[in-house]
Amino acid sequence: MTYPGRWLVNASFVGWGLCALLVVAYLAPWGVDDMTDCALSSGASAFGEASRSWLPPGVTCTWDLANGAQYVDRPPLLRLLVVAMAVVGPLVSLYLRRVLRSEVAERTARVPAGGS
Repeated sequence: MTYPGRWLVNASFVGWGLCALLVVAYLAPWGVDDMTDCALSSGASAFGEASRSWLPPGVTCTWDLANGAQYVDRPPLLRLLVVAMAVVGPLVSLYLRRVLRSEVAERTARVPAGGS
């Protein structure tokens, strides 16, 4: 069934799919190397311990500093928006589809059977 706004529903499904792929990419163990992913600064010889973080998704680095303190670098909190879109996206897409289809059904029910 073709209905006005179908492009919006399709775009919302595509957006949801991209967010879901980003979450998978953040959590995938591709190229996680404790020695290269956790340099204290670019070109530094101090390397920390890498671990995976679920929320927000990504790599968390932990360094034990000389004074006994511990420094932790976590993934940006903005990644939680991507997770939220990946979770809520399908619900929004299905809701849009239902609303737009019901509008078309109401319009066709109002049109008399004989024509205009």
